[in-house]
Amino acid sequence: MANIYKIDIISLNETFLKPNKQFNIPEYHTFRSDRIGRRGGCAAICIKSNIFDTEIPLNNQFPSTKLNESLLEHITSNYKNYIIIGDLNCKNKIWHCKDDNANDLSLENFLSKSNSHILNCTKPTYLRGKSVIDLSITSSSMMNNFQYHKVLNHTISDHQPTITVFKNLQITKRSFTIKRVNWDIFRNEVSKKPPANNLNTIDEIENEATALINDLRSSLEYATKTKTFATKATNPVEIPKALVDLFKLKQKLKMEQSHLTKVKLDSNLLENFKQSDSKHWNLLKKLNESESLSQKDTNLKLLKTNNYVTNDEDEI
Repeated sequence: MANIYKIDIISLNETFLKPNKQFNIPEYHTFRSDRIGRRGGCAAICIKSNIFDTEIPLNNQFPSTKLNESLLEHITSNYKNYIIIGDLNCKNKIWHCKDDNANDLSLENFLSKSNSHILNCTKPTYLRGKSVIDLSITSSSMMNNFQYHKVLNHTISDHQPTITVFKNLQITKRSFTIKRVNWDIFRNEVSKKPPANNLNTIDEIENEATALINDLRSSLEYATKTKTFATKATNPVEIPKALVDLFKLKQKLKMEQSHLTKVKLDSNLLENFKQSDSKHWNLLKKLNESESLSQKDTNLKLLKTNNYVTNDEDEI
């Protein structure tokens, strides 16, 4: 279902998992809360691997038949944007249940106090009770991004799976720092610090070894450039310089091709040249300038490995 519906975040209830049981979905990061010493229960959240995630530790008890109001208050007090999803065991006619239960007033008070919204559609999520207890709740700040909620017709348990869709969520950019070493500068710096001669004692050898290590470290630091940038990517990879140079060359060739195409079109316009028309004279001047520019660029060359230069058109 995750692949069919292209789900980014999966919330799983009643997983019945124990620490010695492996559970992973390909291309997702899984965060588990296993119940120790008791049967049943447990929960997990699986987040698409291309989304940056971090676990928030909570000093929280396992859920019971009573709504955990302190956890809900912790969420609303510490986070402006939030989505709460799960089987909350709360029934209320406000969110399309046939009747109410003991938890409904607590959740209703929470929704009113925090200005949160239940997103569920009218279709029941719990088949046996024909009620809506698997709820999707969000903050008012995210309501403009909410698109739709639906209950899927997949019988995987007595609870039906649901999908809550948000649109146009802006991913916060994160800062990354990369380091690049200029090895030519490094070698040049190292060559400025020749080793000592006539090392006769163990102390002299050890001192020289220490000095050599320090020289290598200082030369490496001097030859290293640091660059900080912001991106939405989770694991950005630096594009090799050789590939960047090829991109630039390709762009230059495309611009040159576009320029020559324009010159050809302008040449066609001169077939109906009129001496009395000033725009034709201006066009002729432009063509002369383009021809001069084209002659200057006829020696376009490609620098390859080992300083080998080629002007072969197929290679370029």
